[in-house]
Amino acid sequence: MSLKNLPTLQQFIDALDDHIWVKNADGQYVAVNEASETAWRHSREYIFGKTDEQLFSTERAEYFKCVDEKVIANGGQRTVEECAALDKEGNEVWLETVKSPIKDETGDLVGIIGMTRNAREESK
Repeated sequence: MSLKNLPTLQQFIDALDDHIWVKNADGQYVAVNEASETAWRHSREYIFGKTDEQLFSTERAEYFKCVDEKVIANGGQRTVEECAALDKEGNEVWLETVKSPIKDETGDLVGIIGMTRNAREESK
């Protein structure tokens, strides 16, 4: 397979049912997948360029920022939250969120990638 046949980042993350998002080093969302759009009830066009403070409650935004700082300080992937929630059908699910810093070839921070997945979902 040649590199020109590789999927784009958007195609790659949209193929996943998990919620995937990318923030730049300034904390602005620069990529989200369709699952995140559905869960957050906003289009990606609305989400792009926004920060946590612009998208979520003050309490939740502060939590996200604190977690991002810990992930950056840790320097690698980290499970940052596990919690019970309800899916679209009203079934209880157990969500696990992991985040990881994104660094360029010189080791400088360029952003953070995150994923929230249903940890109880059975393989199909």
